[in-house]
Amino acid sequence: MRGVAAFAVVALHMLDPLEFHYVPVHAPLAVDFFFALSGFVIAHAYESRLQNELTFLEFAKIRLIRLYPLMFAGLFLGFVVLSIRAWVGHDIDFIFRGLAALVAGLLILPSPFLIRPGNEAAYPFNTPTWSLFDELVVNAAYALTVSKLSNAVLATIIILCASVLIVMSSTPGGLEGAENWSTLYRGLGKVFFSFGAGVALSRLHAAGRLRDFTLPALLPISLLAIILFTPKTPFPTFYYLCSVLLIFPLLIAVGANARLSGALERFAILAGQLSYPVYIVHYPFVRIFSNFARTNGYEHSPALLAVEATTIVLFSYAASVFVDQPIRQALGRASKRQSLSKHAT
Repeated sequence: MRGVAAFAVVALHMLDPLEFHYVPVHAPLAVDFFFALSGFVIAHAYESRLQNELTFLEFAKIRLIRLYPLMFAGLFLGFVVLSIRAWVGHDIDFIFRGLAALVAGLLILPSPFLIRPGNEAAYPFNTPTWSLFDELVVNAAYALTVSKLSNAVLATIIILCASVLIVMSSTPGGLEGAENWSTLYRGLGKVFFSFGAGVALSRLHAAGRLRDFTLPALLPISLLAIILFTPKTPFPTFYYLCSVLLIFPLLIAVGANARLSGALERFAILAGQLSYPVYIVHYPFVRIFSNFARTNGYEHSPALLAVEATTIVLFSYAASVFVDQPIRQALGRASKRQSLSKHAT
């Protein structure tokens, strides 16, 4: 399901600038699904350890080791793409503004340095990084408060955050993207509900209260794909709220009990492994191919779309195998040695 969500985002970013008639306009909901799934997985893997032996700094190190290598790859690639564009366009001022934005990007912080009319992206080199910022914020909040996060407190937070989403839905554009400098607050409004719901589902699963939530594995996968790839609907606000507040938690509850085997299991593992690399490195390629299409009149070319998709998948796989995994393994070993040395001392 994580792979389906990641490819929905990529499909949106590829199809929109190429002016195809079909665009998966609900693909941004994938980020809300990511947040909920993250809450489930993080609580499942770390809640007990955070309440006992794992310190906040050790947890933060684990999360940064997991996210930073590919985030840096996407940032660097995006910096190169925009630097070439600035050089071709004789944008001398880009040198100073671009370097300032690069420093902010290295710190995973939003940057106002490259904002221009029509382009207010808070992460100008690699726009999807905004969701990583929200992910790290909610991860930090969870790790710092988990010892006091009783079920009653968690339920209260979830209800309050759901209310915030409903209030946001009543404001113009309140549930739209959170990638711009002026709309970053929307991401925080979204992430705290979805992540909290994921944590609650993890606790229910650990307590054995989700055992009855079972369906054949293809059904939740297919339902998620239908939600994300459906064209425009007549009631977009209701569609969003229904998906985020109800359907996504149910899909995660069902997915937690799913059992796969054979070719479907192998495909699901591969899709899951590719989901983060594809999500975080695809955007610079979208810029490259979109610019080529506009310059050469290939806006509606299925062949160009196929080449773009293949390039993104192959590059993402290579980045995962040759960049992400070796760096994470090396950093993990170094962190483990440091931890053992500290405990020995």
